[in-house]
Amino acid sequence: MPSLAAPVAAKEGGGASVIEIVVGAATVRVTPGVDAATLTAVLCAVRAAT
Repeated sequence: MPSLAAPVAAKEGGGASVIEIVVGAATVRVTPGVDAATLTAVLCAVRAAT
């Protein structure tokens, strides 16, 4: 299981930046411009399920 302290590196090549948030066994990928309320709801649901 990945550590929350593990660094996350961007993939090589072009494309948009993505932040990966690891909660338990789940990985949530967040793209630029995501709505904060939606992200909060998703992270709360993932946290409750793990």
